[in-house]
Amino acid sequence: MRGEHAAYFVESVTYQGLHNTDKTFSLWNESWLTVDKDKLYRAMSNDYVMSNDYEMIHSIGSLASGKTVGEELAFTFPEVLEAIRLCTTNEIAVLGVEIFEVRANGYYTKSLSVYDQQMRSSPEEKKQWTGYVGENNALAEEFIRLNPTGDDHIYVLTTSSWREFCKIQEARDGWRSL
Repeated sequence: MRGEHAAYFVESVTYQGLHNTDKTFSLWNESWLTVDKDKLYRAMSNDYVMSNDYEMIHSIGSLASGKTVGEELAFTFPEVLEAIRLCTTNEIAVLGVEIFEVRANGYYTKSLSVYDQQMRSSPEEKKQWTGYVGENNALAEEFIRLNPTGDDHIYVLTTSSWREFCKIQEARDGWRSL
């Protein structure tokens, strides 16, 4: 899952905008900036650095047509369906799917899955993980089957192994305590 950097960038830009605007009207509290720097440091420390476990599985990586500018694996149709089946076999949950049209001047978002909103709950124990993976990945396959594309499009998968999922939960709990 590579959204952490983008989320921090958006948060940083938002707070910087608030800082610049609200400082003029004396609405800004400088202590907010300190808290954010602490959070960012902790999030970027080795305890919170995330890797994509699914990228380490050679059979999945070999199906990719390449990588995005952000170094995420990119798949074409129908190879993306096999990648999801391999994720299921390796107990990697596909949490979301993004479809991009590839043009000479960059990627253009064509569709984003929202099936994650259909999920009833997240697993609390390892023994619930297999069912969670199966449900997520079946919904991912359904989304892709409903949105087949040509070679001028790529699919990017947001994934999580149990290890990654636990690490995110730990980080989230740590951030909530601030």
